[in-house]
Amino acid sequence: MPIYEYICRSCGKSCELLLTQSKRDDAGLLCPNCGEAALERMISVTAKPKCECDSCGQGSCGSCSGGGCSCG
Repeated sequence: MPIYEYICRSCGKSCELLLTQSKRDDAGLLCPNCGEAALERMISVTAKPKCECDSCGQGSCGSCSGGGCSCG
């Protein structure tokens, strides 16, 4: 189940909601802070994991997952 980020147009606070596929249409979602149905889905920022070995010299080789780096 994906986690979606929302901002409330009523109170201005942001929240994260874990939604099933059947509830991902955003209809009827209530703000957990103020209770209003004024949530707007935000674009989530993704992050690339940093290379832990530093042998690639780039800071992120993209293959350092679970300790197995293939850049060095």
